[in-house]
Amino acid sequence: LAAGDEVVVSHNGHARGMVEAVLPRRSALARPDVFYAHLQQVIVANVDQVLIVAAWREPAFWPELVDRYLIAAARYNLAPIICINKIDLAGEAHDDPAGLARTLAAYQRAGYRVLATSARPGAGLAELREALNGRTTALAGLSGVGKSSLLSAAEPGQECGVEEKRE
Repeated sequence: LAAGDEVVVSHNGHARGMVEAVLPRRSALARPDVFYAHLQQVIVANVDQVLIVAAWREPAFWPELVDRYLIAAARYNLAPIICINKIDLAGEAHDDPAGLARTLAAYQRAGYRVLATSARPGAGLAELREALNGRTTALAGLSGVGKSSLLSAAEPGQECGVEEKRE
């Protein structure tokens, strides 16, 4: 089973249910199995899109990882959205203020939808809500980029199914 799988559960008098069947997947995001190269490990199933969250700083933006997520989304026919978070840190004295704009523009020129957000001041949350509305979305990104903070800020009080997978 993977996160997002739809299943048939029977209780048969048991307090805990038992998975009787896994319904066919309409989509999946997978990676090669660590031990068996001919197999795949499904990371998430039945999603429409992948929200690739990367922080601008803390941790520093890692374009190679964003590109790997874009390749995976394309391989499995999932719509990718790039979300650069913590944009409030782009104007700090040690940073190149124009660097964020150049980074966003490069991905936009390549045809990707790009969001610039910051959970604390609430920047870009309306556009994030619109991108997520009515779609089942998998979030991908390094630990510490603000995935949970973004979801909490975008939908206060909403319980979100967040499963941390460490790479």
